[in-house]
Amino acid sequence: DNKIYHNVSIKSGFLLASGNSTVQAYGNSTVEASGNSTVEASGNSTVQAYDNSTVKAYDNSTVEAYDNSTVQAYDNSTVQAYGNSTVKAFGNSTVQAYGNSTVKAYDNSTVQAYGNSTVKASGNSTVQAYGNSTVQAYDNSTVQAYDNSTVEASGNSYINCRSTIECVLKDNSIVRKWDTNTIQYVSDNLKFEKKY
Repeated sequence: DNKIYHNVSIKSGFLLASGNSTVQAYGNSTVEASGNSTVEASGNSTVQAYDNSTVKAYDNSTVEAYDNSTVQAYDNSTVQAYGNSTVKAFGNSTVQAYGNSTVKAYDNSTVQAYGNSTVKASGNSTVQAYGNSTVQAYDNSTVQAYDNSTVEASGNSYINCRSTIECVLKDNSIVRKWDTNTIQYVSDNLKFEKKY
C-alpha cells in the first residue's frame, strides 16, 4: 500500500500522526509521529517519534525516538533513542540510547548507551555503556563500561571495564578490570576456583 494516511489507524502504508492523535499501526506500516501523538505499533511497523510522542512497539517493530519521546518496546522491537527520550524495553528488545536518554531494560534486553544516557538493567539484560553513561545493573545483568561511565551493580551482575570506571558493588556482583587484570567483589559467599 503506497497511500499516505493522517491520524487514523492503518494496517499498511504510511501514516502521519500529529497533534494529540492516537493511532494503531499493524503489519508493515510506517509511522511518523509528532506533537503529543500516541502510537501503538505491531508487526513489522517502523515508527519515527518526535516532540512528546508516546510509542508502544510490539513484535518486530522499529522505533526512532527524538526530543522528549517515550517508548515502551516489547518482544523483538528495536529502538534508537535520541535527545531526552525515555525507553522501557522488555522481552528481547534492543535499544541504542544517545544524548540524555533514559532506558529501563528488562528480561533479555540489550542496551548500548552513549553520551549522558542513564540505564537501569534487570533480568538477563546486557548493557554496553559509553561516554558519561550511568548504569544500575540488577539480577543477572552483564555490563561493559567504557569512557567515564559509572556502574552500580547488585544481584549476580557482571561488569567488564577499565580500572578508571567507577563501580559500586552489592550482593554477588563481580567486576573484572581488564587493563589491570583484577577481579573485584564484595560478597564473602563467592567461591573462586582455578581451572587448569
